[in-house]
Amino acid sequence: MNPAAARMLGWSSEEVIGRSAHLLVHHSHPDGTPWPPEDCPVLSVLSSGAGCRVEEDVLWRRDGTSFPVSYSSYPLERDGVVDGAVITFSDTTERARAAVALREANARLQELASTDVLTGLPNRALLSDRLDQAIALAEREGWAVAVLFVDLDRFKHVNDSLGHHCGDELLAEVARRISGVLRESDTVARLGGDEFAILLSGSTSAEEAAAAAERVLGCFASSFTTGGTEVFGSASIGVALWPQDCSTKSELLQHADLAMYRAKAAGGASFEMFQPIMTLAVRQQLQLGNDLRRAVDAGELFLRYHPQVDLATGAVHAVEALVRWQHPTRGEVEPAAFIPLAEETGLITSIGEWVLLEACRQAARWRDAFPDRAPLRVSINVSPKQLAHPGFTEVVLAALASTGTPPEEIELEITESTLISEGGPAVSTVRRLRELGISIAIDDFGTGYSSLAHLQRFPVDRLKLDMSFIAGMATDGGALVAAAVDLAHALGLQAVAEGVETDEQRKLLLDSGCTQGQGYLWTVPLRGDELDAWLGDRYLDTVEPEPMDDHPA
Repeated sequence: MNPAAARMLGWSSEEVIGRSAHLLVHHSHPDGTPWPPEDCPVLSVLSSGAGCRVEEDVLWRRDGTSFPVSYSSYPLERDGVVDGAVITFSDTTERARAAVALREANARLQELASTDVLTGLPNRALLSDRLDQAIALAEREGWAVAVLFVDLDRFKHVNDSLGHHCGDELLAEVARRISGVLRESDTVARLGGDEFAILLSGSTSAEEAAAAAERVLGCFASSFTTGGTEVFGSASIGVALWPQDCSTKSELLQHADLAMYRAKAAGGASFEMFQPIMTLAVRQQLQLGNDLRRAVDAGELFLRYHPQVDLATGAVHAVEALVRWQHPTRGEVEPAAFIPLAEETGLITSIGEWVLLEACRQAARWRDAFPDRAPLRVSINVSPKQLAHPGFTEVVLAALASTGTPPEEIELEITESTLISEGGPAVSTVRRLRELGISIAIDDFGTGYSSLAHLQRFPVDRLKLDMSFIAGMATDGGALVAAAVDLAHALGLQAVAEGVETDEQRKLLLDSGCTQGQGYLWTVPLRGDELDAWLGDRYLDTVEPEPMDDHPA
């Protein structure tokens, strides 16, 4: 018995010499049920001569306490006869805790998969399921199905002037008021941001849909109080009916959305019923796509950088590069308006190449500007389409070579879903890039399919906790974040919190074991030259790695 095994079992190496081997094989099933002698894997090695591997088991210490282990047992032979066995085992306590934390987190994520964290309303996925059911029922009964798209007017002004926490309070109160003026059988869903959708159940006519829209508008007749400030709001609503206005579910949602934009263009605080002429908006979107095609060559794209901050000291060790578009006539176009369009049209590949090269150039500028400081790591978002492109690795290497940027100064952020298909080209690319020294982060962790098995198999350095985790800390006291952080640490990964907006969140994150974060608590995303001035003495000289928990015997 080596010293590590002796310590785990509560014996000294000297004490066990000459004692029965039952001291070492005193074990049971994980539920505490003893192994029958005839079924004991360790003893079976002595009788069969075949080695075994057990992933889950329990060993008992000298003092009667127990701990979970995984172990292997291999036969020892003398003159062709099994003469004994060698048993090696590892304490899997931390792995077991991480597995429990993951199960709890996955249960919570299943709830999050169908529910909006902020408002408690159904989300887009659940709305889609209910809409399928409503259309199927309407087909049998000869009913109509109505969908209302609701978008708050001038909501961005609330966020910009009062802060995102006040905007969240307003959204939660809007959700409560809208739910209060509709039937229990109707579905109110939050689609994201300040957009809501309403599915009216039963035999719905245009008149009934219009009356529901009027009731929703009435929710904004009285003021809201958020952050101690009185706020007056309004909404734009679009209404579409199936089968009158469309033939499919996707068209129904699209046409309700188009009608909402028509109401907003007319000044807001009103509703519009869908009209075929509204499909003109689709042509306008096509024009936006054409404009995007020339945006790179025209020099209309630029980068902003959002610092990643040490939650305890405020020191900066990395930045995330965020692409922006300065349209010649529309002004600065929100990423939500052109990134999905770039994905859809395939332009994301060329835009992504530009972002990668420009981010590497900026990394080189900072390296020259701060020669006495540790390099500032630049994190770059990469889409699955980029990773799946056969020449993506060469594109990355070319960007590094042309700017003289070492691989360790670059981090690529990918989504959880990218890692789900292990045999895909994207995963092979990630492995290759990691071998070259480029670090990999999982972006928006918690919004997709989280799997301990996948995280264990792939070379990942950091988990970036989605801002929905952080926003929910006020209600659960940070329990879900703590579980995610424990999981990250058990896997030897660093956890980075996204969307940190209040000092209370920062303190809760530190209490949960998370040491890194980014968000508006410190600054909005800045251009490179603006960040130079902002950094000052916040630039971190050295980066201390987070501890890894591991207890092999």
